[in-house]
Order: sequence, then C-alpha cells, then structure tokens
Amino acid sequence: MLNVATVVLIMLSSVPFSFSAQFLLSAASHAPGAMQKAEAQTEIVQTSKTPSGEIADAAGSEGNIRGEGDTSEGNEVGILIIAHGSPSETWCEPVREVFRRVASELPYPVELGFLEFVPDETINIAVDRLNEHNVTKIVAVPLFISSHSGHIEEIKYVLRLRKTPPESEALTFVEGEPVRRSVFAVEGKCIIRREYLTPALTVKHTEEDELVPVNTTAEIVLTDALDNSSLLAQTLAENAAELISDAENET
Repeated sequence: MLNVATVVLIMLSSVPFSFSAQFLLSAASHAPGAMQKAEAQTEIVQTSKTPSGEIADAAGSEGNIRGEGDTSEGNEVGILIIAHGSPSETWCEPVREVFRRVASELPYPVELGFLEFVPDETINIAVDRLNEHNVTKIVAVPLFISSHSGHIEEIKYVLRLRKTPPESEALTFVEGEPVRRSVFAVEGKCIIRREYLTPALTVKHTEEDELVPVNTTAEIVLTDALDNSSLLAQTLAENAAELISDAENET
C-alpha cells in the first residue's frame, strides 16, 4: 500500500502543465476590481487543448510577449507573474512556458519577473516594461505554493506593499547544494545572502543580491498563491481519484 508521503508526491508531480496557466488566469481575473473581461478569457483557457509547443511558437521570444488585446496607447491593467527563480534553465523554462500561455490568452500586457537568480528577468525589469504601457494597475500573481512563505514577504517589499525589509534565515538547497539563505537590512538596503556550504556546513563561497523596491506609479494588487486556489484542490482530488483501486478497503 502506498504511504501518505508517496501519494502526496505523486499527486503534486502529476499536476498538469495547463493547471499553472489556469491558476494564473483565474487569480488575475478575480483580483479586486482588476479586470472585468478576464473571466471570459479564463473560461477559454480552461477548455483549451492547445499544445504547449504551439503556444510557445505563437508567443515568440520572452521579451516581446504581450496579450492579444495589447496596444501601445496604454492599458489600464497589467499582469505581473512572479516566480522564485533558479540558476537552472531546466527549472526556469517551464515557468516561461506558462508565461507564454497566459500572455497569449489575456487581452492585457503580461510580464514575468523572478525573485532571484535570474538577473535579466527580475521583478523590477518586468514592472518597468509594464510602465511602458502606461498601466494604472498591476495585478501581481505569485506562482508559489504557499501564501505564507517568507518569499511572499520579500515580494511585498519589492512591490512596495510593505515598508520594512523582511528578515529571515534558513537552510535550503540550490541545485542539490546546501545553502544558508539570509535576508536582512543593512544601511537602508535589503540584502539576500546565499552562503554555499560544504557537506560539513562550512562556507565555500557567498553570493549577495539586493532587493530593490519597484519604481511605478501604478496601483499594485498582490493575489494569493496556489494554496488558496480551488483549481489546485480540484486537480489534486482528480489525481488522487486515479490512485484508488479498492475504495472500500483503502484509507
């Protein structure tokens, strides 16, 4: 019999590619007062069977992706997709694929920003691009598992939704390496420090990045992360149902 941990891992690993796009569209379209037309677009993408390869081909390169209804005359609403980021392109590229799909479905300018590790695709750069469209409201959708993650507080700081820099310290892993990650304030700046450790937990080398608040006059609305999505509950329930072979004798 499968144990609980194995079942959870199977369910999470089985979440389809289309789910992330559906979540982002749904979260953006239900942000308070953000968009009226996006709900119809959400229904379209939830029933769409377009292969991800076709979506990528239609969208083109990341730097030029825009929603179908985008114009250079200015848009009231812009969408900002936020992901954590990674040094690995294998990790980042699926996120970009989701971004391409969302950008191709929404009639609004859409940009992708990573919290760290991807210096050419930061949250700040993404907001600067939305500023070029004269948006007055930015709906920021975090592609994170938990709304209570410490990273959400870091995102709030970058989006100017909190004034004080967050502070935290945790042992994590980056591409299989143990890393002591610290976030702290020093001389009016908010710094992320990553100390890469040996197996004996001595420091091999250190990296530092600064979290810089975005520069925009647009109102910013931050939606919940994946944990508050009914789409996630539905997807996990469907995947769990596929694992059941003898319902009366399984608990």
